[in-house]
Amino acid sequence: MSFFDLVSVSESIRTTPKRSQKVSLLADYLGLLPPVELFLAVHYLSGQIRQRAIGVGWAALRALPAPADTPTVSLESLDAELAAIGAIGGEGSNEERTAAIDALFKSLTATEQQFLQGLLLDNIR
Repeated sequence: MSFFDLVSVSESIRTTPKRSQKVSLLADYLGLLPPVELFLAVHYLSGQIRQRAIGVGWAALRALPAPADTPTVSLESLDAELAAIGAIGGEGSNEERTAAIDALFKSLTATEQQFLQGLLLDNIR
């Protein structure tokens, strides 16, 4: 399933006033996912990443690159990218991490960028 689908469902849930409709939207979406993606989706919709901390703070996300025109990132590929960014360490790691973050955000649409920024900065409700 694409990250864009998750972001769209999250936005629909956020803007839906009735609790029963929110539950229905969430159940319909989660019911479509295989176990690995379900695990990731629950984390992301709960405002967490699986890795907990990857060394990315507000300063790294202050200026985002131009977004992609079309969604291409899956939940599993996003998770892999976040894990790779979290594994970056050692001398020169700040520059390497910045380049990896930039490459990841360039592959996301504007709405995906906004959601991931909120996710990494602990701002998903």
